[in-house]
Amino acid sequence: FVKMNESEFATNASFAKDYETKIIITKGGDGSYYNNEHFPITKKTKVDVSGAGDTFLAALAFYFITSHDIKIAIQKANELACKVVSERGVSVI
Repeated sequence: FVKMNESEFATNASFAKDYETKIIITKGGDGSYYNNEHFPITKKTKVDVSGAGDTFLAALAFYFITSHDIKIAIQKANELACKVVSERGVSVI
């Protein structure tokens, strides 16, 4: 799988077409998308986005390895990234 944010996806659109079923796109407050499926988030007050992408990717890897289900992994990654942005500075989960 490849995780891209919205701007990375737009910049690499030609690459993305070839790997459409393996790309996870994070869109901040709009959640994430995978294989044309939207994974919305419960919006929280955004305090600091430091570490949100790293947290998403780490959680995605952990939950995919433990569950073998990318959809569960994406949902968990969304939840933890939302938790991180609701705190000031880089936080530990």
